[in-house]
Amino acid sequence: MDKDWEKIYDELDMVQRDIVPVVREFPDYLLQQGKQAYVVLDHGCGMGKNAFFLTEAMSRHGVDVTVDALDASQGALSIFQKVIEKSGLLKERPRAWINPRLHKASHLFPFDDGRFDGVLSVMALQHGLTSQIQEWSNDIARVLSDGGLLCLAVASTEDPRYATGEELEPGTRIHTRQLDGHIPHHFFTDKEIEGDLFPGFQVLYKKFQHRPASKADVEARDWEYILRKG
Repeated sequence: MDKDWEKIYDELDMVQRDIVPVVREFPDYLLQQGKQAYVVLDHGCGMGKNAFFLTEAMSRHGVDVTVDALDASQGALSIFQKVIEKSGLLKERPRAWINPRLHKASHLFPFDDGRFDGVLSVMALQHGLTSQIQEWSNDIARVLSDGGLLCLAVASTEDPRYATGEELEPGTRIHTRQLDGHIPHHFFTDKEIEGDLFPGFQVLYKKFQHRPASKADVEARDWEYILRKG
């Protein structure tokens, strides 16, 4: 799958631009913890739009913020690094750090238990079979501190592209009608998210979103959550 992502970024370049609503809400939820320093993981950061937004938004409030941004595509991370350098953000905000890092999708996170105050996982958790998604979910819970927050966005079973392609297993399809359709996509119900993947997490924010799909003539339908561990 990692090679598939390299091909996508090589062919399409800057395809991820919009910040989804839940990411715009996330800094305020994190800041309610009242800390002077925050460490956040961006799982599947792509070209870094969410990590960049979060770093800028939180550092504006005078707190230290470190974002460890992981992705399986070196091409995406190279674009991200150029965006960081061109923006001058880290020079302007000396209490802000962004650490882009190559990470194979098949590997667990290279971090200690409870390291992070927050985790971003935006349209990333869906790219796998059920067994792998459960592993990622368990690992997200592992690296989150007690009381840490997860910002999650995933495709819903109400998304029209769920009716396209071929079924690999219940809820998971391949060759769906979208730019990365050749990669497996899992489509979620809210019961699956709250009951199977993140049991024991408290729901702080939950919305069923409709938005224009990137490079497609359909309306994407996603679940967006902010969840608290413990």
